[in-house]
Amino acid sequence: MIPTVRCRELEDLVRTADRPVLVACLSGDYNYTPQLNILRELDATPQHACMICQMDVEELRACANALHIAGTPTFMLFAAGKERGRLLGYADAERLRVFIGRVLPAAHASGR
Repeated sequence: MIPTVRCRELEDLVRTADRPVLVACLSGDYNYTPQLNILRELDATPQHACMICQMDVEELRACANALHIAGTPTFMLFAAGKERGRLLGYADAERLRVFIGRVLPAAHASGR
């Protein structure tokens, strides 16, 4: 199950998480269910190192400016309380794995 996070909960979640957090910002359009199924597939992978959550669809429009989200889907990856990278547009499981694998080693190597 992919938990839903509200805008006001996001900052606390990424600050206190004991592992990286992948936040999916999805709209309620025809891509929502397929994209959510891909996130479930990724979450079920044993070697997956991130906590995955989705932004509350009803609140997304209200907090899009604060999060600098211009469109959906947008995937934001947080580690150690800071945003480390973004992926824009529809993504299959492999594209998300590549994104996470590219961003996380760079964040660890830089000591951020």
